[in-house]
Amino acid sequence: MARDLGYDVQPAPTPLTRYRSLGSKVPFALSDLWLIQEYSLIGE
Repeated sequence: MARDLGYDVQPAPTPLTRYRSLGSKVPFALSDLWLIQEYSLIGE
């Protein structure tokens, strides 16, 4: 997405995270999946 806007980006992992349990990871992953699919289909 950032490259589509002309940004030169690299991933930046962090050793700390709020998403430690499966109960917090699943909603976050589903949200990301939804947003990526929406961007792929609509392009916004």
